[in-house]
Amino acid sequence: MSGATGPSRVARRVLAAAALVAACADDELPGGRGASSPGAGGGASAGSGTSGGPTSTGPTTSGAGGDPGAGGGGAAAAGRPCEVPPGADPSVGRAVSAAGFDCERIPAPLASPRDVLVAEDGAILLSELGAGRVVQWDGNAYAVVAAGLESPIGLREEADGSLLVAEELRGTLARIDRATGARTVVASDLQAVTYLTLGPDGAAYVSSFREVAPTATGIVWRVPLDGGAPSAFATGLDVPEGLAFLGGALHVVEWHLPSGLFRFPPGGGAREEATVLTRDLTEAYGLCEDGEGGWLIGDHAGRVLRVRGDGTSEVVLSGIGKPGGIARSADGVIFVAEFVGFGATGYLIRLTPHR
Repeated sequence: MSGATGPSRVARRVLAAAALVAACADDELPGGRGASSPGAGGGASAGSGTSGGPTSTGPTTSGAGGDPGAGGGGAAAAGRPCEVPPGADPSVGRAVSAAGFDCERIPAPLASPRDVLVAEDGAILLSELGAGRVVQWDGNAYAVVAAGLESPIGLREEADGSLLVAEELRGTLARIDRATGARTVVASDLQAVTYLTLGPDGAAYVSSFREVAPTATGIVWRVPLDGGAPSAFATGLDVPEGLAFLGGALHVVEWHLPSGLFRFPPGGGAREEATVLTRDLTEAYGLCEDGEGGWLIGDHAGRVLRVRGDGTSEVVLSGIGKPGGIARSADGVIFVAEFVGFGATGYLIRLTPHR
């Protein structure tokens, strides 16, 4: 099923991703393609360039404990630090969480992780853009759920337990059988796709971009999961990334500077028709409800922000390498896919609230 013509001006990103796939031969990936990675605990992409994407021109200030990247949301009060695993990329900092949270970086390495999902059965699943696979944390290691994907980013679960994954360079939304790893294309020709969410109408909503530039060619597609044709729901965006519904309205973050969080009217429309909720972001990726009527947002200032319903914000986590997707469990534990950069080793971060 087609929605639009495929990406026409992302050659640099295609070549960079091809180089990464070539470099990530089976014996070079953490755990090997199709094997489990050892461990101990579990858009754009605009970050798909050789250095993790265009250099940010947004604010970079000091967070709690001198960790870089707390940005403009106010300094986070020091919580338990998130230790750096041995051999980690230099971009991985000794992150500090806000007071009220304990931070743990699961030391099992991941190849450029981009999204994280807490499934209905409690399983923690991640998309590994660099390894072309979806993995599940089993408490000791990562087990491969699906392999042979092409730059997977957005990851969500359908009501029947099947997984939906957005493959950036293929421009496709695919369905993954969690038991067998079999992949079935749901929709194609969606430009270069990033994150996705499920709407209250049962359809999938998928962020996409044509150019890593402020050309307002980004689209959020509405993709029926019953075989209907995709349609443009939100348009005029500059590299849309994380998205989610709250109160029946679609919320979307943009990666391209000046990054922002937008709320679209119930029927969608152009960005000019959306409400700007914040511009206090630096190349944003992940978006997740905070359970209190606000949002958790990860951006390239190396932080996770909580943006409240009244527009005020605070830093929940600072000093990490480029956070990607964010998820919350039913008991309030926050999971962050630490992307770090294209071609770099990343990690799963777990923020556990004090009881």
